[in-house]
Amino acid sequence: MTEDIRWKQRFDNYCRAYGQMNKAVEAHACQPDNELIQMALVKAFETAVGQGGTVVTSKDGIAWNEQASGVDSYLWGIKRAARTFVAVGDNGTIITSPDGVTWTKRPSGTSNGLYGAAFGRRTFVLVGDSGTILQSARVPLPE
Repeated sequence: MTEDIRWKQRFDNYCRAYGQMNKAVEAHACQPDNELIQMALVKAFETAVGQGGTVVTSKDGIAWNEQASGVDSYLWGIKRAARTFVAVGDNGTIITSPDGVTWTKRPSGTSNGLYGAAFGRRTFVLVGDSGTILQSARVPLPE
C-alpha cells in the first residue's frame, strides 16, 4: 500500500503560493505607487486551477471569472509561457489555452496524476505520479 502524498503536495503548493503572495503584497505596501509592482502582483495571480476542472482568471487579482475547462479532473498545476497556458491534473489530464479562457484537452499517454509544469529551452515539461515526466515538442517563440 502506497501513501497518498497529494494532500502534502497541495499543502506545500499552498504554502509556497501564500508566501509569494505575502511578499508581493508587502512590496506593494512599501511602494503603493509603484506601477511595476502592481502589475507583477496581478500577473502572478491572473489564472488559477483546482478541483473539478476549475479554471479561474482575473485581470486585477480581486474579481475572478470561472472559465469552462472541458474537464472534470482535479487540476494541480498551471504554467504560462510562450503565449500558452498549460494546466495539468489527475488521470493524466492536460489542457492548453492561448488566453486562459478557451481550453483544449490534449492527450497525455498516461493515466498517472500530473502535478506540475515548467518551461525551458522552448519545451514544456510536466511531472507527476510514479516518476512520470512528459516533455512537449519545441514551442515556437512568440513574434
